[in-house]
Amino acid sequence: MICYGYLFGFIRLIKDTHHDEVFIEKTQLVVMENNRWLYTYSELVAIANELGYGRVTVIDYTKVME
Repeated sequence: MICYGYLFGFIRLIKDTHHDEVFIEKTQLVVMENNRWLYTYSELVAIANELGYGRVTVIDYTKVME
């Protein structure tokens, strides 16, 4: 297992290279399998808020891409 990075800069993600899964270290919630996110951006923000990170701001990138 290796550190995959930090979701929103402060939620540590761990990658299980054997099962090709990425999960949140604190809750063991799998957020990525086979390089595909299992949650939408809004759902990830909600998960971060549940973990007590109330400063997460939702940014709608779809409007930026237009």
